[in-house]
Amino acid sequence: MSDVRQTLSPVPETLERSLSNLAARHRKLAGLEGLGLAVALLICGLGILGWADFLIELPAGLRTLALAMIAGGAVAAAVIVRRAARRRSDPARLAARLDRHGNTGGEVLAGTELALQASSYADPVTKALALEAAEAAGRRAIAYAPPDVIPAKTARKPCITIMPQISARSSEIFWRLRKKRSRSREPAMRHPSNDICP
Repeated sequence: MSDVRQTLSPVPETLERSLSNLAARHRKLAGLEGLGLAVALLICGLGILGWADFLIELPAGLRTLALAMIAGGAVAAAVIVRRAARRRSDPARLAARLDRHGNTGGEVLAGTELALQASSYADPVTKALALEAAEAAGRRAIAYAPPDVIPAKTARKPCITIMPQISARSSEIFWRLRKKRSRSREPAMRHPSNDICP
């Protein structure tokens, strides 16, 4: 069972389904964003480490420590993004997002909040009215598809898509320079024409 379903136990099925689908989409996109950020950090870190190792020959221990820190930072970034997304996927925030998307004037949020509090109402009339408002909110919410409410944001975050390209280019330059450097260190081979005296 999802987190939304556990929180919204007495809620009408339409509202529960709409919020659950929206929460699943939110967590999926956050996972992809975290993965993209981790890969970008990993590539940039490796590029910087490669340049540093090229310019100043780093000791093996320092290089290993730097690699471990880069990998740990990438994993930490992915985990932080996922946890932040989990915190932002509570029913009230998702309902507010649906309201903003559909310009409903707060109807979905009000219905969600009333549904969350419906079990605490002692008066049966108040409880029935709260559930009726929740059903109306569910009918409004089900009309909006999750991809429309929470679109993929790759175009809005160009730095995440550009960083790997920049890192790939700088790594390519780094490897070419390193290859030239290793060639220049090799002793010059004697050519037979050098032995001929004029």
